[in-house]
Amino acid sequence: MSEATLPALAISNPLCAVCLEETDGDGYGWDCYDCGIHWDEDGSDAEWLYPDDGQCPSTYTRKRGGLSVETETFRCMRMASHDVALTHEHSDLLFGWKTGGPGVSKVAA
Repeated sequence: MSEATLPALAISNPLCAVCLEETDGDGYGWDCYDCGIHWDEDGSDAEWLYPDDGQCPSTYTRKRGGLSVETETFRCMRMASHDVALTHEHSDLLFGWKTGGPGVSKVAA
């Protein structure tokens, strides 16, 4: 019986650090078109794909309670013109939020 041919390894593009979706690679770096962010080939030096657009102004405030209420506010890390069907995202949260939901506000860009 002959030896089996071993399968090739499928290399995946890295995940976006904000929305955790797979990025697109062009040989010069990695792009997340949903968030509007570009990274260099080594995943450093993030910058906006569309610099004139800027960052989304939506914020989410998380309240932690007990005897004293502590709040923590997170600003969406997607580009300002991201698709409204997508959730707002922040890399320090395990979830996204929709505009108009509890704890959500919009600040001036």
